[in-house]
Amino acid sequence: MKNFKYLFAFLAIGFIGCEPDTGDESYMNDRDVIASFTSGSSTIASTIDGDNSMTLTVAVSKSSSVPMEMEIEIDPMSDAVLGTDFTMSAQKITIPANALSGSIEIVSDFDEASFEGKTLILNLKAADGTLVGANTKCTVTIIKLCDSDLAGTYKMTTTFGFHDFLPSFNPNTITVELEAVEGSASSYTVNGDFTGGLWGDLYAGIYGTSPREGVVITDICSVISWDQIAHSDQFGGTIIYGNTSSYVDPETGNIYLSWVCTGYGESGVAVLEPQ
Repeated sequence: MKNFKYLFAFLAIGFIGCEPDTGDESYMNDRDVIASFTSGSSTIASTIDGDNSMTLTVAVSKSSSVPMEMEIEIDPMSDAVLGTDFTMSAQKITIPANALSGSIEIVSDFDEASFEGKTLILNLKAADGTLVGANTKCTVTIIKLCDSDLAGTYKMTTTFGFHDFLPSFNPNTITVELEAVEGSASSYTVNGDFTGGLWGDLYAGIYGTSPREGVVITDICSVISWDQIAHSDQFGGTIIYGNTSSYVDPETGNIYLSWVCTGYGESGVAVLEPQ
């Protein structure tokens, strides 16, 4: 099994402008100081054991012999809340004397972070004697992520809440493979009948059904979800979440999948034991 790591790179955007060719080297020293965020957007991925921080940097086009102070305003359109979802080392950035940039740290709170993501919008307020450049806003997305390592072979035992032939064929055990989805750090294809053999074995011989294969599940901090639209059968039923939550037990490594089919109400809770 593979361990997935997350790497987030912050790209510095330089200042680009047109300046007259005067032949006078003093032009750069006489022009106004332009200040700008070095990036217009960034992401903080909150993980259990990560530092959950980012560096917010402001650059200027020309240094000064004295420090320059820039105010950072939290835009009211932000849905991330200071002191709850994140903290800032300061709400002003100081450009030291004879320097071209300054920075502060923004740290997200893992417990408050959401899987859907929250947005922090920051506005740059220029100091006296400076102009703001292209990046006057920096949009920071704060999301919750956890390492996931579920690929492998599992013994899948499904206890059915309802199907057409209860109490027979209950429970039923099959073997499935969880295959990591290429390009994803937390999604897996279930190579085997997601219904625990109900569609692929029992119903196949009676109704001519085929296995419900290829369901992609996603593990976000041990909470399991899947696309509730993509997995339908020939009767118009769709496999959706059941009444019991689907999750990974971190102590045993067992995966619990609770599902119900909307067509005729078949339901089950499957326990996947790693082999």
